[in-house]
Amino acid sequence: MIRWLVESLDVHPALVRGEAPVGLLAAAELAELDTFKVRKRRQDWLLGRWTAKHLVQAHLTETTGHPLPLDQLTIKHEADGAPYVTLHDVTPERTLPVSLSISHSHGYAFCALYDAQLDENLEPNARAAASKSINIGADIEHIEPRERSFITDFFTSSEIAAIEQMPASQQAALVTAIWSAKEAVVKALRIGLRVDTRAIACQFTPLPNEAVRSNDWTPFGIETKQTTLGQFTGWWRTLDNFVLTLAVRSDQA
Repeated sequence: MIRWLVESLDVHPALVRGEAPVGLLAAAELAELDTFKVRKRRQDWLLGRWTAKHLVQAHLTETTGHPLPLDQLTIKHEADGAPYVTLHDVTPERTLPVSLSISHSHGYAFCALYDAQLDENLEPNARAAASKSINIGADIEHIEPRERSFITDFFTSSEIAAIEQMPASQQAALVTAIWSAKEAVVKALRIGLRVDTRAIACQFTPLPNEAVRSNDWTPFGIETKQTTLGQFTGWWRTLDNFVLTLAVRSDQA
């Protein structure tokens, strides 16, 4: 099961100031916040915690009936940067067996959560293993024009051809969607941009007739040029002037 949430800085006045809303952060997170001196860095970090914690809290409410206060949840990071959640309802703390991904763009945060235990597509005996091995990648990108050099440096020839076939007025949205999709895949891989983005080809077909937009989650195709990268399932949608993408490594399911 995948859950997701998008929030903006204006959801709470403290976030705009780069300050922690009361009851949001655990003690270790308050200490980490103090290490950030640049206001935008504080805003992004806090908004990511706000969004992720509200998503996790809602997930716990629905699945267990016992929501935890936000400051009883801590968002930590693995060595590769992937976020995970620890719960402080017992001692010692325990890690929530879900995959979490957080993305930021232009004052918005997008968070997605995958819980293998609730995935009806998995056999019951596969769910425990899946909770440790299947990672979700989430990305949010603001739709805006990008330089031609950006496209030629990071996109495959088939992606470039698809962009060139679109009306000029729609090209920025498709470029943004393809780039966001690549970001979601590398987040699910948990290797960041250490992989050549041209080893990942994303196909957004068929497209809506009027524009490269969708108000509902729609599948997109993902082809990896390196067999070691695996196979992925992806979904995308737009929200206002943003593209949201999700990717899950399907050959692990």
